[in-house]
Amino acid sequence: MKKEKKILSKILSEFLGQKGFEEFQRLLLTEKSSKKQKVSSSTLAEEKQLKVEFSSLTLYSNIDLLITFSQDKLTQNKLTKFLLFIGEDLTAKGLLDSAEKVFSHLLSISPDKLKNSVRAKAFYGLGNIYSRQAFWEKSISYLNKARIIFKSINDKHGMAKCENILGTIKVEIGELKSAKKHFESALSLLDSKRSDILIGMLESNIGILENIQGNYDRAYIHFQRALFKFEKDNNHQRLSEVHHNLGMVYLEKKNYKSGIKEFDRAFTHARKADVWQIMCISCINKAFIYNKLKDYSLANAFAVKAMDIAYKINDRLSIADIYKIKGVIEKNRKNYTLSENYLNTSLRINTELENILNQAEALYEMGFLYKQMRDFKRSRSCFNKSLNKYRYLKIYNKVEEITEVLKI
Repeated sequence: MKKEKKILSKILSEFLGQKGFEEFQRLLLTEKSSKKQKVSSSTLAEEKQLKVEFSSLTLYSNIDLLITFSQDKLTQNKLTKFLLFIGEDLTAKGLLDSAEKVFSHLLSISPDKLKNSVRAKAFYGLGNIYSRQAFWEKSISYLNKARIIFKSINDKHGMAKCENILGTIKVEIGELKSAKKHFESALSLLDSKRSDILIGMLESNIGILENIQGNYDRAYIHFQRALFKFEKDNNHQRLSEVHHNLGMVYLEKKNYKSGIKEFDRAFTHARKADVWQIMCISCINKAFIYNKLKDYSLANAFAVKAMDIAYKINDRLSIADIYKIKGVIEKNRKNYTLSENYLNTSLRINTELENILNQAEALYEMGFLYKQMRDFKRSRSCFNKSLNKYRYLKIYNKVEEITEVLKI
């Protein structure tokens, strides 16, 4: 993270000038807080993961001040380039509220002073942010605005980026056929020789689609293709994502040892690139695995760390997922009331977010909770609701699994 901070400092000083950058640093007021947590069963590497802090992001600690400061120091052309860089960097790091401010400010600049390409990138930036926050309608609206402008200026790469995010939204809301069409449309727009990173992202997203549908070997092939693209570029952000996705394949196949290795790799790359969302979901999945391995103390520690990150970056999908994991942990500890509250919270948030897959998962876990509580009527009701959602999503391995559970 120190290396990432040095790179960021260098870029900011190039835009603002060394004197301007030093002046901005003097204006910043930063706060540091740390939460210490001891977990006896964790390794040294895992203790480091649990103690990781946001210290490398102090340069972005007051984004309003940075916008105002740069506006007074830079020419119009340089300002738009600077704000685009800052918005994209903040988004990659998961600081979505700050990124939203930057792109919104860009769009507040008079249209006659703003190039069409910049407007399109700002619209895309907002669409990307809202997709990560699960504001689907707002995201689709901004992405469509961006796509129209990209098309008008014949920017196929920009159009492909929009198609990619639209595809990920369709995955989240359970429209898997539509998602695949968006991904295929994006690939058709790209030049294979010039778009390695975006092609890698699309390969990765198609892999996610295959993994959801239980096609684990196909998913693995797509992730390996993506990994090859990202390793050539030494792109830590994308490497963190693809290693996380590989971890998900192993998790689904119940190969927990390999899963932990991939999530550790994802965390390491994410930390190098300051990608907090991947650090968050890596912690979530390690919490899931340690729960499966019956190390409930360590599972809870990773869930707590994930929740800390998720609230800081306003990742509502992850927050819902963490409540589900915490619900399962407390069920296994026989804290049934707490488990029920956590699982109901997960279900409520996922219902608000219209995430059918995560609703199905929460209901599935609630079915086991009520079964363990010997409330067979509610257990059966939850399993049936989960079954219907998996049928809608055409995830047939889960349909078969729940059907077998209902026979018992």
